Amino acid sequence: MAAIVAQNGATGQSLVEQFTTGNLNPFVGGYAQQDMAGDRVALRAKSELSASLPWAPVPEGLTNKPFGEYVGDVGFDPLGFARNKRLLPWYREAELAHGRVCMLAVLGYTVQTSG
Repeated sequence: MAAIVAQNGATGQSLVEQFTTGNLNPFVGGYAQQDMAGDRVALRAKSELSASLPWAPVPEGLTNKPFGEYVGDVGFDPLGFARNKRLLPWYREAELAHGRVCMLAVLGYTVQTSG
């Protein structure tokens, strides 16, 4: 039931509308374009949609360019932290620091339990 409610929010269609249009999957239907490459069909997300969430628009403050201003920017910001351009570099540095602390914690845990 929660998935139906989430998809209703993502697509903007009710459950009945999704069934009647056949748009039950956010990856196909009106949310992705089919590119014909010879005898193969490839689904590519539209440019105004996020590369990480193909059914969602690119969040404000991100460019959806993986090799742009911020490496790895694929348009994933569900909580909207990228809206604050002044603090975004600090958020990125904090994420790196916390990741390094977590790696050291896992190392310490394995050393402690290994004896």
